[in-house]
Amino acid sequence: MLKVQGHAPAAERLCEVVEALNISQPAASKALNALKAAHLLTDRKDANWNYYALNGAMPEWLAAIVTATVDEIANDSVFTADQKRFARLNLRTK
Repeated sequence: MLKVQGHAPAAERLCEVVEALNISQPAASKALNALKAAHLLTDRKDANWNYYALNGAMPEWLAAIVTATVDEIANDSVFTADQKRFARLNLRTK
């Protein structure tokens, strides 16, 4: 899900976040709504699905914080495992 440094943000459905992170739907929804309220994410509705993506219009200072955070945790085992699960989901036909 997380793409930074000039890459187009990938949109993920709530159910994909739940599956990739192995968390409950209410926990994922609460976290995504908090990130949306902080202007880190945007969402769009398409029929029955809500898609979430990094806010491509976030201020440069905020994008710099997100990039620095991702760079700092890039080698963390939990983060890399989560990234791999998201990558496997993105290989599926949507």
